[in-house]
Amino acid sequence: MKLFVAAVLMAQLLSCTALVMHPSPVIRLLDCDDPESEAAAWAAVTHINAIQQHGYKHTLNRIESVKVLQRRPAGEVYKLELDLLETTCPALSPTPLEDCPVRPLVEHTVEGDCDVKLLKLDGNFTVLSYNCKSEPDSAEDIQSVCPTCPLLARMNDTQVAEAVDALLQQVNGPDDHVYFLFHEIGRARIWTVPENAVELEFVVVATNCTTQDAKNASDSCVRLSGDDEQYGFCVGTVKADPELNHVNCTASKPKVAASSSSGAHPAPNVNPAAAGHSHHHVHSVHLTSSSGESSSSEMVPPTVDVPPAPPAPPADPTVTNVIVKRSLAAEPIPAVHLPVCPGRKRFF
Repeated sequence: MKLFVAAVLMAQLLSCTALVMHPSPVIRLLDCDDPESEAAAWAAVTHINAIQQHGYKHTLNRIESVKVLQRRPAGEVYKLELDLLETTCPALSPTPLEDCPVRPLVEHTVEGDCDVKLLKLDGNFTVLSYNCKSEPDSAEDIQSVCPTCPLLARMNDTQVAEAVDALLQQVNGPDDHVYFLFHEIGRARIWTVPENAVELEFVVVATNCTTQDAKNASDSCVRLSGDDEQYGFCVGTVKADPELNHVNCTASKPKVAASSSSGAHPAPNVNPAAAGHSHHHVHSVHLTSSSGESSSSEMVPPTVDVPPAPPAPPADPTVTNVIVKRSLAAEPIPAVHLPVCPGRKRFF
């Protein structure tokens, strides 16, 4: 019987110890426009743009929410919800984000919603994981400010494909220079007022051929790579009269690829994921546990229960009870900080 009682007591002790060693996470709340929140958000945006290989760079529009959890044995984990806006800089462009204008609303801009998790350790942020969904702004919003402005067209639309062919011929032109291959469509819009026209943004990539070489054997031309790699970022319009077609391209080296398995530059072609859509989705990444992320690490350090004080000895009936009057002052209730979220919109 004594052994049974001892076993029961030991089981209860182990159960209590297990509860003590697994406390609930402690959440620190920040205002969405707090400098600390903004530092984490910009670290996330920088990382997303470094990984992005299709479409356009995105910038921060608004911080929706922020949660900060303690991490064992050191550091903190930041969980943010971010609103991003598309800029006019292609994803492969080396132009710094601060020099990239936000695409105007009337051009049917694309918005991104991202859930991001970052680790802050020794003052530095590291993105553990992120998940983004992007959609063009609503047709109602566009038409409320510009009733005649066209919406984004699908990238595999017949008119769009024909316009790409026409402008690519113009890019390679009659002069003898570097021959470019088509890389991808960035975006397209089809105007009907005041006249029918296809407005295009697309990317080309330089090859080892000249335009004269390509006339004889274009199939043997291959894209340049490594230190010789070069892209052309083109904007043009195709109209019913071919004489009115125009295109302007800016050639440059690509941005430095991110150190990620997805960081290699894609083969020249329409991004298959975007071919049937009107825009390129913000790249969505889920990093594995090798990144150092762990749900069990987002905990406060273990605490130890303080044992209850021993019961007071029974009162001595021979001693007269003495009544002591105490002044009971009201304890001030500590203020609870309620985070101000979502934060301000930087654009629209």
